[in-house]
This record gives sequence, structure tokens and C-alpha cells, in this order.
Amino acid sequence: MKIFYIEELKTSIVCLNKSGSLLILNTFTDFCYYKGYTIVKDKEELTEDTKTFIFVRNPIDRFKTSFTWFLRHEEHCINLFNVHDPIKMFTIENFIKFINKQDEIYKINDTHFLPQKYDLLGKKSNEKFNINDKLVENLYPNYTFIKLEDFSEKLISAVKLNTDDILHNVNTYAKEKGNLKADDIFLDSLDSDDFKLFSSLYLHNKLRLDSHHHGNKSIEITQKIESDLFLLLEDEFMLYGYKKKPYYRRMF
Repeated sequence: MKIFYIEELKTSIVCLNKSGSLLILNTFTDFCYYKGYTIVKDKEELTEDTKTFIFVRNPIDRFKTSFTWFLRHEEHCINLFNVHDPIKMFTIENFIKFINKQDEIYKINDTHFLPQKYDLLGKKSNEKFNINDKLVENLYPNYTFIKLEDFSEKLISAVKLNTDDILHNVNTYAKEKGNLKADDIFLDSLDSDDFKLFSSLYLHNKLRLDSHHHGNKSIEITQKIESDLFLLLEDEFMLYGYKKKPYYRRMF
């Protein structure tokens, strides 16, 4: 996890491993550099006066990325799957093994492979738990989840289309819809020039990371497997505000 505080905005940003952490960190670092804002890493105390934006990713998509990332670590593949060639591991059969061997993978205690709730709350992997609002609020009293996918889509659209029109939609969203989405809460605070700067920096960093750092393939899974993953990750899925697909089953 990476967390930093922007003094001029009185805002903390929380980035979780395998949930766009490097992209978010680089973009905010660049933005603050151009604006002359002060970044404080690891702010000791977060109060109700401190706005905290927690960037999260769809738990199922993130799980698929964790599998691909896991295959980059030969020693883990040898220990868990008894293979010496991680490249040959990228199959749906081995993905199912990855799901079924979660108890063993938890013992590695690496937040790149664990559900993002462990990174967020600083829990050890031997502590199985369901995340809820109260647990998050205890650490981040004034927090808001931002879904990385929605945030990214809006910023990329802003660069490709007319930025001023996109910004207008952001600034009038609450009035027109009577509701303010999490990603809009931050973007709504930016004026037109800052919005253009931030969106441009975001796209620049995304393109750079996609070409050098995030060359991961995403495995295709069936609806049955996706539904099983929903059961495994349901507490995160619902708390972060992701929509449940019709074919997802519920644990209870």
C-alpha cells in the first residue's frame, strides 16, 4: 500500500497493490509537482477533517491480475504447482488451481496476491475476515472509495474528447442527478485548467506503464468461475460499490 497526504488539498490518497497504485502515485506526484503542492508520505494521523480517497479495483479483475503476477515468481510456481516453467502455467486449469490453493497462497503473505482488503487494513494473511465500513472507518475516518475503472474512463475520455465539456458534466453531476459519484468528488474540486493537467498526466503515465510495467495478459474465465470468485470476494465487491452481475450467486 502507498498512502500520501497533499497539504494544500487537505487530502490523503490511498493506493493498493495491484489496484493501479503506481499509476495513481505517479499521476498525483506529477500533478503536485506542477502545482507546487506539498506531499507528505505516511501521515501519522488521519482525522475527520482529512478527506481520504481510497482507490480500489474490481476484486475479480484484480484477482485475475494477481494470478498473472504470481506466475512471474518462479519459486512460488515451483512450490505450489511443481512446475519450473511459469510461461506454461497460463491456462484456465491452473487458474482454477490458483483459486483452490488460496489457503497456501495466503501463507506467502504478499499483498500482491492477497485480496486488496488486507493491504488496506494492514491485516496479516492468517487472519481471515470480512471487510466492512466500520473496519475501514476506524483507520480512515473520512474516507471515500474511488473505483479505478470509472476514474480512468472519465480521465481518458477527457483527453480524447472535449475536456471542458467533460468537466462541465462533472461539475453539474450532483445537481442533475441528485447524487455524486466517488470519482467525481475529487474531480469536482478541480478547475478547468487543473482538470486538463491532471487528465493529461494520467493518460501519459498510463500509456508509459502499459508499455513498460503492466504487460500482463488477462485470462478469460467462464461465468461459473466468475460467479465462484464473487462468492470468494463478495464482502469487498459489495463494500466498494461494484454492481453484481445477474449470474452471480450469493453465499447466503
